[in-house]
Amino acid sequence: MDETSPKLAEFCHRQDKPVVVTAIGNHMYVHFHSDESLRGKGFSASFNTLPNGCGGYYKSPSGIIHSPNYPQNYDHDSDCTWLIEVPVNHVVVLNFVDFDVEPFTNCTFDYVAVYDGPSLNDEEIARFCGSTIPNPSYVRSTSNKMFIRLKADGSVSARGFVANYTTVSYLQFFFFILHISKRNICVGMWCTYNR
Repeated sequence: MDETSPKLAEFCHRQDKPVVVTAIGNHMYVHFHSDESLRGKGFSASFNTLPNGCGGYYKSPSGIIHSPNYPQNYDHDSDCTWLIEVPVNHVVVLNFVDFDVEPFTNCTFDYVAVYDGPSLNDEEIARFCGSTIPNPSYVRSTSNKMFIRLKADGSVSARGFVANYTTVSYLQFFFFILHISKRNICVGMWCTYNR
């Protein structure tokens, strides 16, 4: 593990509440950088381990999740779950940047499923498999919680996936939906409305 590994989180400001960052696997590289301009208290961190060694619980406003062993193949019979929880009055937007999960009709063998809420009991809003990035590449929740599951069978495995997530306020989400529904072309704050 070094600075070339996927970045799980980056913090450059005061944190009033503890932030949970979960690594995939049994290593985590932490880099602290400071310059001469300002002094602060630094940081304090603690860790504990997860029983199945994959998945995690994320509470930072943005981050990256990836399948175990990525970019090598995930293990056979993997069953990993990630819970993303962002502040109330916000939604989670998950964007896949690399994807390779055993392809099969209806994704019955290996798959990545996304749930609109904190558990498997919530509505499944997407299920993906195959060797291309899903189209569209993003999935969004309707609440401040999203649950993701990688489920694999005992035969074929593949490279897996990398996805980043961001936090969007309900207000930003509303304008995003409004723009899409009117088939607008928007760049930053400027929009062209198609009639």
